Formats: sequence, C-alpha cells, structure tokens
Amino acid sequence: MSGDEGETDVKLNEAWGILWRKFPGFHEFLLSLTNQPVVRRAIERQLTSGMEDVRSQDTATLKRRVPSWTNEDPKIPLDPPLPSLKEKVYRGMVHPVFARLLTPMECEANEATYLEFTTGVRHLTGTQLPRFIFPLNQVFPVGEPPTDPAWAEALDNALKGEIVLRSAKALFMGPESALEGDGYHKGKPGNAEIINLTTFNRCVCAGVVVQVYFSLSAEQEWHKNDGPHFNYEDLFWTIYGLFDNDKWGKEIIALWNKVVLGKAAGVQSAPAPLGPSHLEQLKTARAAAALAAANASPTTAEPVPEAPAAGAGDVASASAVAPAPADVATT
Repeated sequence: MSGDEGETDVKLNEAWGILWRKFPGFHEFLLSLTNQPVVRRAIERQLTSGMEDVRSQDTATLKRRVPSWTNEDPKIPLDPPLPSLKEKVYRGMVHPVFARLLTPMECEANEATYLEFTTGVRHLTGTQLPRFIFPLNQVFPVGEPPTDPAWAEALDNALKGEIVLRSAKALFMGPESALEGDGYHKGKPGNAEIINLTTFNRCVCAGVVVQVYFSLSAEQEWHKNDGPHFNYEDLFWTIYGLFDNDKWGKEIIALWNKVVLGKAAGVQSAPAPLGPSHLEQLKTARAAAALAAANASPTTAEPVPEAPAAGAGDVASASAVAPAPADVATT
C-alpha cells in the first residue's frame, strides 16, 4: 500500500467512525451481514442514494444564489450579469468574476491567466486553493517565494471568505439567512436543526467548498471530475488537509460556528493533508515562522485539552457533502 493510499484510508476510517458512532449498533449490524452480501449492497445503495439526494438539494440551493454573493457588498449586482441562472455554461472561466474566484491563489487573476486555463496551457486541479475560499479583498503575493511572510498571512485567511460563509449559512440555516447576522434563522427548521448539527468539522467545511466550487463552474451536472485534470474529491481532501494546523483549524471552526450557528464550539484534530507543492511549501514556511517566534520568546506550554467527540449532527452533514462513491450524480 502506498503512502497516499494509507493516508486516504485513515481519513475514510475517521469518517466511517463518525457515522457508526451516530447510529449505535450500526457497525456491528454490518459486520453481522458478512455472509449476506446482497443485504449489505442494498444498504450501501441506500446510503449512497441519500447522500446524492442531499447533495442535489444543496446544489439547487446554491446554483441560483451564489452569483449574487460574489461582491463584498451583496447589493452590488454581478457585472456582467448572467444571461441565465439555469444554464451554467455562462459561468466558469468564460465569465471574468467567476474566473477570478476559481483562479488558484498562486496565479495572477487576469485575462491572460483565464485564457491559459481555457486553452489548456494551464490546468485547474483539486489540489489548488481557489480564491473564493478567501475574503474577497484578499491580496496574494503572487511571484514571491513561499517563504515570504505574506503567504503565511494569506493562508491564515483561508475559509474566511464571504462566499463560503454565506453559502454555509444558506445550506444549514436557510437561504434567507445568507446575508443576515450571525446565527440568523427564520421560518421552518433549517438543515442544522434537522440533522442536529452542533458544531462544524473539517469534513463539513470541505463539503461546503466543493458545493460552492461546483456552483461557480460551468458544469451543468454533477460529476466527480470537471474536465480531464480537476477532481472534486481531490478538492475535498485538500480543504480537509488544511486542518492539520490545529490552531488555525480551531479558529476556523469557531468562526463558522459563530457566523453560521451563532455559537462557539471546539474542533477535532486532523491528520496530515494532501496538497500541491506550493501549498505544502506555504505550510512549511508558516510552521517555521511559528517555531522561530516560539524560540525567540519561550513560554511554558499549557496542556491542550482533548478535542470533544463528534456531535450527532456532524455525521449527517459530513455524509451529505463528502464525495460519494458514485462517479455521477444528477443535480
């Protein structure tokens, strides 16, 4: 087994652990079906179908609304406007705003770059961090080496972007909550209440990013691949892997809990990520800077409390947004 395969197994086992802890006895029940493959496959189909149904609902929620959230001030309309909210062919790299948001952080966001992506000179991949996960006014030190402190500062703002937070509010508290205050909810129960989502985790955050990326893309129907080089599962695990930095991860979970759910909560630790060389270099540079700061000003380390066990709602939400085994799921 390769290192990558072993790491993926660890992540999948973690997700599986969340699932069977939510449903006491489910793990043992499946084990009891070892000699009943037909029943096991039927259960697998039901789980996959449920995941795809929820993902399709989330896709529909964001498809019509994300275009209106692409400016810091949501009162400013998308320019140029989309000819159709139904047909996604007008999105992706053919639209300047969507192209900028999908451009990886290490690339210049300009017409020359967009043309290189559309003509195949460059390729978008799921191991790159798209700009939409950052604040819309984020400045990236493109061209500077990964050791430049400005890169560490930029990376610290990942998953703090307006678009991902507005989308998370729409998905879990209801579409009318997207532009309202922290924890706002009105009307019938939102998904957070329905699935008893008590705190976000890295799986749910990664799933939201996947949904937003798809809503910005020009692909009309869901597929795990967007072109020959981009894979949504790669994107999911890349975002998931950002949480290898526990301090940053705790801040992000607290932020999402505050903005979306209107409360504070803890975070789980995460194993090492899968990511591009540029991202890996940024992480290494950030870790080196933190070590240098610690050596310059030594302090007595306090024990870190153990992360709380996953809440009941974490499982359903993570299952709804995580990559499904099936290659294709309709919107």
